[in-house]
Amino acid sequence: MLAASASPDLFYASSPAKNTDLIYFKELGLDLIEPDNLSKEGYFENLSWENADKYKADVIMLDSRTQALQPKDLGSKPSWKDLPAVKAGQVIAWQPEPRFSYEGCAPIIEALAASLRSAKKTG
Repeated sequence: MLAASASPDLFYASSPAKNTDLIYFKELGLDLIEPDNLSKEGYFENLSWENADKYKADVIMLDSRTQALQPKDLGSKPSWKDLPAVKAGQVIAWQPEPRFSYEGCAPIIEALAASLRSAKKTG
């Protein structure tokens, strides 16, 4: 699985070592891709759209915040349609804002679990 965010110019592959939710998901056993060329801050690897296919993920968790582009906005981006997760229809919303209660976390974890139960290997 790849956690990512999208902007008009860049595709950001997220580090599972920085976001608290990704750290937790990894502790639970989620196999998250670890980008190998992180920015100075260590949160993302900045990829041009031509290189967005660097990491072959079965599932993409795509940042669902309002500043990030969503799947409906990405059809014209180079290599988006060729990503294995996109071809398989396995792009799910990622809500990276911290949740500070069980009540806030539970729906996110339940939705992630449901998505993973139905996901298939792409390669």
